[in-house]
Amino acid sequence: MSSNQDVVKLLQKTSRLLSSGHLKAEPVWYRALLATPPTTQLRHVVARDPVTGQRVRATPGRPRLFKPRPIVYAEDALRTRFFTEHPWELSRPRVVVENTGADAALLDWSQMQQKHKPLDGESVVQRTLWLTANEQLTTDAAYTKARYEFYRLRMRQEIEDRVAEEEAAMFGAVFFPRQLDVGIKLEDAQLASWREQALEATRLLDSVRPDDPDTTDAAAGPQDWK
Repeated sequence: MSSNQDVVKLLQKTSRLLSSGHLKAEPVWYRALLATPPTTQLRHVVARDPVTGQRVRATPGRPRLFKPRPIVYAEDALRTRFFTEHPWELSRPRVVVENTGADAALLDWSQMQQKHKPLDGESVVQRTLWLTANEQLTTDAAYTKARYEFYRLRMRQEIEDRVAEEEAAMFGAVFFPRQLDVGIKLEDAQLASWREQALEATRLLDSVRPDDPDTTDAAAGPQDWK
């Protein structure tokens, strides 16, 4: 409210400066603000029941403010369910660029495998929605059927990739280390370094144990001096 009043005061002061000639040119925002000045009063919203249309009595002491209704999509619940059960699918690279914003609706979800879309969790979501709408299945039954179709296609893809890799290696192809292999190698090197540091720290502790007479005398000297 105070910010709106400040804007109104600014508009009034600018008008006076223009009329008196102290301000030679209008600011770029002056006409737009003059056409739609900010309000200084809150609009009173009458709360009504969405079913009966009757006026709802507000709770004393607490103003009833308008709140937008939550937007719920069936796809959101299916995505949450799938990626909660299959978190490793989130690590697969995905292309998030779309041509129209509704590319999934242009595909034929009567089958899981698509020609222009890679197999991923979104395939399970859209296939579940298609089964629910066209085969009169419940959401759980449609999700289970789509999930098993996804498993079969994923296993087929992994077998095809393994066979293709073996065939390429047979003809002399050389593959660079995978990111997972590189990460494991770096982790093993770090663990080996920590092991050496722990052994060195253990040797230092063993070398200054109190049962060593020289160490005991050396340690007792400063204490006696204090």
